[in-house]
Amino acid sequence: ERCQGAFSLSAITGGLAAHPEYTFSYGVEGPEGLQQIKSVRWFYLSSRKKHLVCVRRDITAINNQERRQRQALQKALTEARLANAAKSDFLSRMSHDIRTPMNGVLGLTRLALEEQDRAAVQTYLRKIQASGEFLLGLVNDILDLSKVESGKLELYPEPYTATEFIKSITSIIEPLAQAKGVQFKVWPGPTDVPLLVDKLRLNQIFFNLLSNAVKFTTAGGRVDFYIDGVWERDGAHFATYRVLDTGIGIKPDFLPHIFESFSQDPESAREEGRLGSGLGLAIVQNLVALFGGTITVKSQPGQGTEFTVILPAKLAPEMPASKENPAVLADLRGRRLLLAEDNKINAEIATKLLQKQGMTVDWVEDGTLVLQKFESAPEHYYDAVLLDIRMPKLDGLTTARYLRALDRKDVARLPIIALTANAFDEDIRHSLAAGMNAHLAKPLDPQKLYQTLAELIGRQEKV
Repeated sequence: ERCQGAFSLSAITGGLAAHPEYTFSYGVEGPEGLQQIKSVRWFYLSSRKKHLVCVRRDITAINNQERRQRQALQKALTEARLANAAKSDFLSRMSHDIRTPMNGVLGLTRLALEEQDRAAVQTYLRKIQASGEFLLGLVNDILDLSKVESGKLELYPEPYTATEFIKSITSIIEPLAQAKGVQFKVWPGPTDVPLLVDKLRLNQIFFNLLSNAVKFTTAGGRVDFYIDGVWERDGAHFATYRVLDTGIGIKPDFLPHIFESFSQDPESAREEGRLGSGLGLAIVQNLVALFGGTITVKSQPGQGTEFTVILPAKLAPEMPASKENPAVLADLRGRRLLLAEDNKINAEIATKLLQKQGMTVDWVEDGTLVLQKFESAPEHYYDAVLLDIRMPKLDGLTTARYLRALDRKDVARLPIIALTANAFDEDIRHSLAAGMNAHLAKPLDPQKLYQTLAELIGRQEKV
């Protein structure tokens, strides 16, 4: 009926009375019942307006393309709105989660400065340290999640036995469980077959799961970690791990959201000792997926939770028994170090840590001064050089390359160590490629700093 009206002579001439062309479109049923879209255009052949010309064409493809474009634009608009909402939610959560411990750091610092009692000051400092460690953990979680989701995180497999794995896990989780009054037990599998895995990321998966289990288990409860060894399925090897606790459990309505970023049960997350970033399980799920494995969870409120992780397992050849490295026990007293750090507070911290071990430290603020100081000193004067990466005038990577290129006998075996806030895997590779021997991330771990120096200086002595 619409087309009959549009095709009438009165409709055509009426339309042409006001416009040079009269157009409309309509749909018809084509082959196999598919709809086709036709476009009709009418106009006068000449200004005499005695003859009409009709042009009809099929615009089905054009119409479909325009529809797809509209759908794509609508999808992009929706995704942009969701991304914007997610960004706002992220900033809101981060503002809260960062400001909460930062308030503790600043508030307790003010109290410590005004406090005369030494014991009270020590208590404040311990609380400041706890708040600082929470902040560092939050930053690390954000960076890890960002790397995994962007596809920039790489795995570096190496042989890892269950004995080593259990020792590493137990050293962290057991003190947490003892402090909470929770019984923690590891149940190893029947065999100790070395696997080829990324040690750091495997540990990260189960540090997260087990620390959560301890956190959400009340005193008197227990946490069990089952390592069911390696088994075959269709010719492929798999390792199965289970984390069970007798804790508060997870509510059924929250269980589907357990692996979402920033997700926390609002009732349990704010209880004392249960604060967190809400990123741990999201990181775990992403790491498990990166390994090519699966993770599942079962839980009953008030009874406990069970996580099951299944990972593909590539068997590694047996490793020879490791011997204790005597360099770790090297005496660092009397060693002379050249430190490059443009931040005065960071320089003071590093200098104090090194001086506590009896070392002499020469501090400069940028790479150009490192080269001047080193070249003006006699050969073998400095036992090691510590470089920040981001410095004015000359950065740490360039400084390391210049040092290695100097025409001196002592530069070939000179230990050069990066001390930097650049903590990504690619940052470590850049440091090593620039000629550095080691890469230590800030905040500095004193024991790791001492051990790295001892190993490198000890190795230099043996040569």
